[in-house]
Amino acid sequence: MSDLLDIPVEIHGIWHAGHYDPTDILGMKMQKSWPPHQERAWYHACDYNWFATNFHRSMFLTNLDIPYTDTHKAQRSGQPHEYIIPELEALKDTPKQDKVIWPHRYNADKQPDIAENLKSNFDVVITAKMGLSKSAYYRELASSKVIFSCALHENLGISIMEAVLAGVIPVLPDRCSYAEMYLKPFKYPSEWTSCWDNFQKYKQEVKDFIQDKIDNYESYESLMERQRGILALVYCYAYVRWLICVLEYLLFCWFVGALVCWFVGVLVCWRARSSYGS
Repeated sequence: MSDLLDIPVEIHGIWHAGHYDPTDILGMKMQKSWPPHQERAWYHACDYNWFATNFHRSMFLTNLDIPYTDTHKAQRSGQPHEYIIPELEALKDTPKQDKVIWPHRYNADKQPDIAENLKSNFDVVITAKMGLSKSAYYRELASSKVIFSCALHENLGISIMEAVLAGVIPVLPDRCSYAEMYLKPFKYPSEWTSCWDNFQKYKQEVKDFIQDKIDNYESYESLMERQRGILALVYCYAYVRWLICVLEYLLFCWFVGALVCWFVGVLVCWRARSSYGS
């Protein structure tokens, strides 16, 4: 309609998950042939497509075979959280108990069976079974020392971000969006919880990793402060993300310009040598 009426508009698409993601519920259960075509059509129809993390953006472009010439329409956005940062940081000094909170929905791609199994070793709080209000959830979250994930599917992980802002130490697999967002001391090898059998094989290592965070909670404070800064600036504040996008674009332009100048210089030298030789 905008073309018919000569009214310029921009279409922005915000991607959460879909068939293109093999670890998402849709990707796992829907075996139809049409979803990839629909997802590509939506992508190309949008002037801008926003993805919360580079992991998500890269997976989308790769799994849907988006031509390189069209990848500029895909941008990493983070997720605006400015409005909840003060509320969560106010909970940071809540007295912590030796609790491990598991914050996910109770679906196969989050592997709740692993969390249930760890209840025999820790005071594991599975919030999906509690029916908490948001404020009650935040109180439960802020009173825990550790937040644990064994998710196979995660393109951002809002609950983990909230936990870190509230002073809860994350224990995460080194995969999905976690790999790019969190510091190394908070990530365990992905293999340890890549499936139930592997969890059984590496359960002691998982337990030790969690226990270390509980026993040495205070010693992680400086790392937690650094992690909160990364999340707040890179993934939460919209104006910072916009500035990063601009800088990335300028850097790309500089690189292309330098490459063109180098090529022109080589060509001029070659022509000059050819003329001199003749």
